[in-house]
Amino acid sequence: MLALVAAIPPSAQAGAAHARQRWVATGLDWPAYLHGVRHWSAATAPATITPGNAGSLKVAWMFQEQPPTGKRQPQGGFSASPTVADGMVLIGSQTGVLYALSESTGHLVWKRTLDYEQVGNNGHCLRVRGIVGTAAVAADPRTGKPVVYVPGARYLYALDAATGTRLWKSLVGPRGSARVVGAYFNYASPTVMNGLVYDGVSSSCNAPFVRGGVQSFSQQTGRLQHSFWTDPPGQVGASVWSSEAVTKSWVWATTGDPLFTGRHLYHAYSFLRLNARTLALSGAFQLKLGQATDLDFGSSPTLFHITVRGVPSVLVGACNKNGRYYALRRDALGRGPIWSVRVGAPAHTGHGMCLASGVWNDHAGQLYVAGNATTINGHAYDGSIRAVNPATGTIRWATGLGCAVVGTPTLDAATGVLAVAAWTPCRAASPAVYLLSAATGRILGTLPLNGGGFAQPVFAGRYLLVADESGEVTAYTAAPAARRPYCTGWCTTRHHPTPEPPIPAP
Repeated sequence: MLALVAAIPPSAQAGAAHARQRWVATGLDWPAYLHGVRHWSAATAPATITPGNAGSLKVAWMFQEQPPTGKRQPQGGFSASPTVADGMVLIGSQTGVLYALSESTGHLVWKRTLDYEQVGNNGHCLRVRGIVGTAAVAADPRTGKPVVYVPGARYLYALDAATGTRLWKSLVGPRGSARVVGAYFNYASPTVMNGLVYDGVSSSCNAPFVRGGVQSFSQQTGRLQHSFWTDPPGQVGASVWSSEAVTKSWVWATTGDPLFTGRHLYHAYSFLRLNARTLALSGAFQLKLGQATDLDFGSSPTLFHITVRGVPSVLVGACNKNGRYYALRRDALGRGPIWSVRVGAPAHTGHGMCLASGVWNDHAGQLYVAGNATTINGHAYDGSIRAVNPATGTIRWATGLGCAVVGTPTLDAATGVLAVAAWTPCRAASPAVYLLSAATGRILGTLPLNGGGFAQPVFAGRYLLVADESGEVTAYTAAPAARRPYCTGWCTTRHHPTPEPPIPAP
């Protein structure tokens, strides 16, 4: 739930009934993609799902999305992750519809159709999509009320969290780019910090390439503030598919493929550090990779900190599609990685791709990374998750999984349970959410997925919320299930699109 925090001293509240109140997210919420601006992907409040009961969770409720009803509307499925705030679960569909559900019952509170790519009118791209980015909920700087910030296919929206009323709408990308059919698309999830909303600029499928970048918008008005472009004017490439990690002073982003000309990478294949106010470049590291393979960064950066060789260090890490996770000093990107570790096979080998972000347990000082096809102790697996020493990259434990992991895992840091959604390739099992002990890597149980999972499972209070490509959101709990119908929404018209990775391999 979102706690109401008085914006004025208690002594003044009694005589000011009309005084504004500002809310903040509590530990029982999951207010944004990868949980927060540092992308730790870890819940911290006391919860009820533990290693002892993770293998016997019950369904509290299930919501099924509405099939497409609009003209040339995309098919459905949830690639976006659930956002939990103010007693509601917010999730966007590939149909372009954002749903707000009651956290306790799964019943629909409101829904809004945003913009979406149209079937038969998407340039050279094979698929069309609506919403794939995850919503963020933050307090409006002026009113203190909860506001939902969510990307449609081309626009960024601010909606009143209580009613879904649109407060503003802004184009992501260069002026006039909305008229370029099938070129641009909002893959990144917005990050809200410093009174700004940060979002990446990316192509729809790299056919054609576009000029990648990062933009900041006024949180209150939606007015574009600054743009950083990954290529000089007149050039294209280096989309920012991932979401920015942000502090008070800095923004970190990872970038995609260059245009395959063989001449210049510009800021492709890179970690970038930008000024949080102006988006001016202040540091960068670039992988020197070939220009004829799909080896970009789709993994969003995670900020963590640890003592390295006796020196307290602040680090940033992300996984590249070459199958390696890289950790760099945030204040010295140009020095290159302090370590890297292989967690999966390169994307061009046909065994999935490393897109998952890291999971950081700040209390224990532990990093977890997941990926696609790998070998552990001589055995081949389609996916895995590893506990990694954040100072050295040394593997503490590694657990092979029957399906590849493309989305980011989640940690309940209070109880030590990891939730990992797996998808394709999946030759030895069916897609599922694996629940593991964060201490040992032991598999505690599995939860079924109808259509595979890119969306991040979310711990929020007594629930574990799981969304998948079939258009279902399921709330699991350790408590006995209530004696009532648990399926809400359009349960009699369930549709199950053919599973396909939601993030393309441009």
